[in-house]
Amino acid sequence: MITVDSIQLFHLRMPFRRKYSHALAERSQTSNIIVKITSREGVIGWGETIPRTYLTGESVESAAEFTGEKLAPEVTGRGFAQMQDIKEAVASLIDSCDRARSTAALCGVELALLDAAGKAFNLSAGDILGDIVTNRIYYTAPIDAASMKKVKKRTWLFRLAGFRDFKVKVGTGDDLAVVRTVRKIAGPRAIIRLDANCAWKPDEAIRNLREMSHLNISSIEQPVAADDIEGMRRVRRESGVQVMADESMCTMEDARRLAEAGACDIFNVRLAKCGGMLACRRIIDFARENGIRCQLGCLVGETGILSAAERIFAGRFEGTVHHEFSFPRFLLQKDIVRNPVSVGYRGLGKVRPAERGLGVDVDENVLREFSALITKG
Repeated sequence: MITVDSIQLFHLRMPFRRKYSHALAERSQTSNIIVKITSREGVIGWGETIPRTYLTGESVESAAEFTGEKLAPEVTGRGFAQMQDIKEAVASLIDSCDRARSTAALCGVELALLDAAGKAFNLSAGDILGDIVTNRIYYTAPIDAASMKKVKKRTWLFRLAGFRDFKVKVGTGDDLAVVRTVRKIAGPRAIIRLDANCAWKPDEAIRNLREMSHLNISSIEQPVAADDIEGMRRVRRESGVQVMADESMCTMEDARRLAEAGACDIFNVRLAKCGGMLACRRIIDFARENGIRCQLGCLVGETGILSAAERIFAGRFEGTVHHEFSFPRFLLQKDIVRNPVSVGYRGLGKVRPAERGLGVDVDENVLREFSALITKG
């Protein structure tokens, strides 16, 4: 038995080693919520989420408020005898969080619950999803919006590290020149996909993608505004390039609307965007039933907590088209996790089968150095 005694939320502001930019934002530090659940039995569980106003409409303040007013009362003082009890508790919250578009808030609490319960029951947090089906994940090389000099340097670094899958941010400059450069360095066999982060109008997207047709683009992520479902459908129909939904696909309601409209070929499923492991599992199941493929994405600025959760999650699914990694070791000034998951040659990440909970060892000294306690439930 594990009984939740308290929920604490920390606002983490960890500086980046370098800026990261795309069409909707430029970031030089994190703005994450770290969730700490303490049980009456003395077990501690850790979770993390990243509210993004341009995704679910949540800010750090609104997500913290929703957690304190809606989520914490549902779990504080409640006892859980097995992982199935956690699964049922989270499942009962998913629909209400979807309706409130508070999926980021749910993710942080769910992950902390799974971490605590896994430690208490000597299970992996991923056991709530089923068995591991693959223990080798190959990640994408992210090329963000930057000067041509930096684009060349980053592409070469990833190429020399053996990466074969590249994601290029577009919509901020001479996109054709950038993509042509990445293709030249990455080589003819590399997978190259683009992410416009809502930057283009439908006609502009179709024109740009046609101009790049000789560069063998795999897909275009969120080419137009998130609410322009008809525009996405047009781009899909007229560009000849597969369309991936990201900013437009945060909840199950979003997924249904996109599927009914025939607006995309791929969903970008992210734990912190879509509500955690169980909510993401539900979206993936729906996508497969409707002939839509899925990418397992991440958010810029994740620490080792979310990275570990995403690695565990990815190991439970086969057939996903791409996997993204936040590279906290290289992007963050410090990581709050002492034992972060790693990425090797070709972007290989290995799924560790014997973890308890999320398998993370949080350094609370680093957490306190870069964060402030914002609420306690």
